[in-house]
Amino acid sequence: MPKRNTKKLKDEELNINELFERYRAEVEAKTRYFFKKWGYKVHSYEDLYQTVACIFTYAYKTWKKEKGRFDAHLKSTINRKVIDLLQGIPLPGCSDAPFDILKTEYKSRCELMDFEEENL
Repeated sequence: MPKRNTKKLKDEELNINELFERYRAEVEAKTRYFFKKWGYKVHSYEDLYQTVACIFTYAYKTWKKEKGRFDAHLKSTINRKVIDLLQGIPLPGCSDAPFDILKTEYKSRCELMDFEEENL
């Protein structure tokens, strides 16, 4: 099946794959920004990129066309959700089987139990 020319189409006329191709550069730019700023906290650049791509799909599902443009929604969603992840808050829909991009030493929301002998 030949690719259709999407340059002149509006965001709302595109499917998720075409929209991702249109905003791939934005996803990569946001990944580079967050990795440059907080890369020491995450396992790898690739993990962060996959996470931002996952956030893209969340932004696509939550975008309300009547409330504004997709690019603005995408940028704000990526910013909010990556900052949440850096604080230990899982992505929406990932609470049952969360994946985590943080290195162990930066998992501040994990509670370590104190196993003192008097508590046993």
